[in-house]
Amino acid sequence: MEDTQDDEPGAFLLVNDIPIHFSEDWDTGIGGGLWSTGLAFAQYLEHRSEDVLVNLRRLALVKKYSASSTRWHGNYEIDRNSINDDNSNERLHRHEIKEFNGISALELGSGNGFLSACLLALVMSDENSNIPLTELAITDMKDHLPLMFKTLKANSHVWDTLTYDDGEHSTTFDGTSPGNTTRPVERPMQQSPHVILAEHIWGEFESTNINTKTNQLHNKKYDFIFGTDLAYRNSLHDSLISSLLHFSHQHTLCLIGVTMTDTQPIFFDRLTEEGFRYEKLADHLLEREFRGGNFGLIAIQRR
Repeated sequence: MEDTQDDEPGAFLLVNDIPIHFSEDWDTGIGGGLWSTGLAFAQYLEHRSEDVLVNLRRLALVKKYSASSTRWHGNYEIDRNSINDDNSNERLHRHEIKEFNGISALELGSGNGFLSACLLALVMSDENSNIPLTELAITDMKDHLPLMFKTLKANSHVWDTLTYDDGEHSTTFDGTSPGNTTRPVERPMQQSPHVILAEHIWGEFESTNINTKTNQLHNKKYDFIFGTDLAYRNSLHDSLISSLLHFSHQHTLCLIGVTMTDTQPIFFDRLTEEGFRYEKLADHLLEREFRGGNFGLIAIQRR
């Protein structure tokens, strides 16, 4: 990311040459800043983009064909070797986006919306339009929604429509209108995923207003769940795992960024007790400043 400012003035980083704009706002609370693990995850999306795209394509294949391998793999070679038996690798590139029903993604504990903006840029940059991501729900507690919206609005070049739902009112914004778009980026995708910005308190799944997107969000399963620095307190573990259970199905892949000094072993014990398996991605997949054991990306899935 060293040359980001020279390549795109004002951009915080580039994901496949698409600029992402971001400003911290600590007045919002701890979610208003970018923690080290969040930056590590963002750089993983930036520098390992093809690996991420391959894994997201697999999610679509699993949904369509029930492919045998659903683990998140760290690199393309591992991915290719693991799916030869059912010809899934050929399917990754043979089928067009219209042939899939689409996959959905959910960010838990977003805080500032930055990581979701990076994911949207990554999906948008797929030259083959091979990622049928149809919906992205970005969630946190209600007091963080304004900052999340600020970040997404500053990056309206990575989405077409966004619904902001505060639990009482729901408003949909058009990111393609001349007055809203932040940069005329060439968009290879015919259609971007619809973005929903809404409150979710871990472990709570009912909305007082049945007509809001929040209520719809709470009554569905997601194919890809992600987030960073979610389990830094032991008191958060049960409610977080409750949300993982509620929003996941048998083939859902969760990718969680953790700071190992903050995330106690009891969290991983609780995951196992609740029927999940987990695997830490290889250290070399992170940028050098995040290697050495303190930071990690953990892939989680139901057993």
